[in-house]
Amino acid sequence: MTEQHPLTNEVCFSRPPIGIEPEFIWKTKRLHELVLASGRFIEAQRDVPFEWFLEMNKLISEMHQVQKEMHLYQESLNDLRQPQQ
Repeated sequence: MTEQHPLTNEVCFSRPPIGIEPEFIWKTKRLHELVLASGRFIEAQRDVPFEWFLEMNKLISEMHQVQKEMHLYQESLNDLRQPQQ
């Protein structure tokens, strides 16, 4: 993508705007942070908030569902690639 500089009229290359982090990535990071924080609480002999366990369980369930969907998608692609007999 190109555009002209407003003062010099030189051609400049413009970058696309920054998008957002994919949901699967930020959920993975969030799960990792919850695990690390839980470990710090356990090490400090403090009770880990129950809400953290609920959130970790929810994130793990969602990630398993995504993995199942990706596996089914991959299987369907493999079926399409195999020659018909």
